Amino acid sequence: MLNETDLSRADLNLLVLFEAVIEEAHVGRAADRLGYTQSAVSQQIAALERSVGLKLVNRPGGRRAVELTEAGERLARHAENIVSSVQLASAEMASLADGRAGCLCVGIYQSIGVRLLPAIVRRLTDTCPGLELETVEANDDAEQLERLAGGELDLAFTVVPLADERFETLELRDDPFCLLVPTDSELGRRGTIELEELGSLPLVSFRSCRCERHVEAYLADRGVVLDPFFRSNDNGVLQAMVGAGSGVALLPRLAVDESDAQVTVIDLDGKVPSRVIALAWTRERGLAPAARHFIDAAVTADVAPALV
Repeated sequence: MLNETDLSRADLNLLVLFEAVIEEAHVGRAADRLGYTQSAVSQQIAALERSVGLKLVNRPGGRRAVELTEAGERLARHAENIVSSVQLASAEMASLADGRAGCLCVGIYQSIGVRLLPAIVRRLTDTCPGLELETVEANDDAEQLERLAGGELDLAFTVVPLADERFETLELRDDPFCLLVPTDSELGRRGTIELEELGSLPLVSFRSCRCERHVEAYLADRGVVLDPFFRSNDNGVLQAMVGAGSGVALLPRLAVDESDAQVTVIDLDGKVPSRVIALAWTRERGLAPAARHFIDAAVTADVAPALV
C-alpha cells in the first residue's frame, strides 16, 4: 500500500512542469513556455504536492520569483535526473524504431569487405551512429543465402540474376571481369588478349563461385574451354599465384589488388559478362528499418569511380 508521500503516484508530466517552473522561477513564465494558462500550471503544481504529500513551492504572487521549500529543492534534484533519463530512453526507443540504432547482420564476400564495405560503413556511421553492424563472410553466396533464409542475416550481398523466389534483390553495381597476368610476362607487356587465347593459358580460379562458373559456361558455349589447374577461394592466394608467375587468373575487378606491381590487369572490355552485385533480403520478412538505412548507404556510398 502506498503511503501519503509516495512519489510513484506523481505523473511524469507533473515533473516536467515542475522543472519548467524551477527554471523560469515564475509560474506565469513557465505557463507561457509550456503553452498553458497560469491557473493550469498552478493547479498542476498543487496536484504534484498532493501526490508527494508535501508543500514544494511558495508562490508569493505578482512578479516575484517562486521559492522552493526544502522538499521542493530535494525533489528538484531528483526530477532533473528522472526527466533526463526518460527523455534519453525515449530518444533511444525512437532510434530503434526508425532503424538508426540496434544491430544489423550482413553477409559479405571477401572482395565486398575489402573494396565496398569501408565506404558503406563510413556513410552509415554518418547517418546512423547508433547502429551496430555485424558482418559474416563466406566463400560463396549460396552459403550466405541459406543463412539469410534461416534468419541468421538481415541482408546479404549476392550476385544477380538470382533464381530463388524466397528473396528480393536490389542491384548495386557491375563488377567487370578482367584477366590478371604476371607483369613481366609477354601478356603483361602486350596488355591485350583475345578470348580464344584463354583456353590455352595456365589458369588459377575460384573453388566455389557462382559467377565464375557462369563465365566458364559462357566461354564454353563459344568454344573456349577453361581448365584451371589450381583453385582457391582466397583472392590473395590467387593473386599471389599470378604474381609468382604460376599462371593467370580470370577475376572480378573488385577481387584484385591493383597496387600489386607483380601483376598486370588486362581489361576484357565486355567480352565476358560482368558480375552484377546486389543486396538480397527475404521476401517473407521484408526489410527492417535498419536494413533500409544500410541499403541507402550502399547506394550512396562514395566508391572510387574505377570500381563502379
